[in-house]
Amino acid sequence: MKNDNRLYKDILRDGFTLIELLVTIAIIAVIVGFVLPNFLGARERARDASKKAGLVQLKNALRLYYNDYKRYPCSQADPGCDIKNTSNLYFFGCGNSVLPAVPSTQCTASLDANSVMYMKTIPDYNGSGPGYGFNYCLVSGGDDFRFKISLENNSDQDAATSQTRCPITCNMGVSYQPNEYVVCAD
Repeated sequence: MKNDNRLYKDILRDGFTLIELLVTIAIIAVIVGFVLPNFLGARERARDASKKAGLVQLKNALRLYYNDYKRYPCSQADPGCDIKNTSNLYFFGCGNSVLPAVPSTQCTASLDANSVMYMKTIPDYNGSGPGYGFNYCLVSGGDDFRFKISLENNSDQDAATSQTRCPITCNMGVSYQPNEYVVCAD
C-alpha cells in the first residue's frame, strides 16, 4: 500500500496543476491580444502599399501615352475614352501615334492596327464595399490628371502628402477625404 501511494504522488508531481495551466493560458491570451491587432494592421498597410504601387504604374503608363499624344487620355465621362475606371482592361491609345499624334475619337475595347498598349492590365481594386476602386479625371487642357483611391489605413501620412502635391482641379468633389491617396502628373 505504501508503494502505491508513492507511485500516485510521483504521477501527480510529474503533471501540471490546474493553476499552472490557467496561468499559461492567460499568458498566451495576452500575447495573442497584443500580436493580432498588429498583424491585421500590417495587412491593411500591405494592401495600401499595393494600391499606391498600382497607381504609380498607371501614372508611368499615362506618361508614355502623353509622350505619344501630347495629352493625357480622357476621363470616363468623355466619349471615346481610352481609360475607364474598370479593372482588368487594357490601357491603350488608338489612332495615329506618329507625330503629330492624334488620338482617335472612337477608341474601342480591342487593340487595332494603330494602337499601342501602355499597360496590359489595369490594377484591380474592385472590392465588395465602399471605398474600393480608383477615380481618374483629366484636368482641363489635357496636360494633367488625377487618380484618387481610398486607403484602409486612416493614419497613412502619404495620403496627406499626396493631397498637398495634387490639389483638386477637376470633378473629384469639393475636398479630399483624409484617407484618399492622390496621384497626379507632377
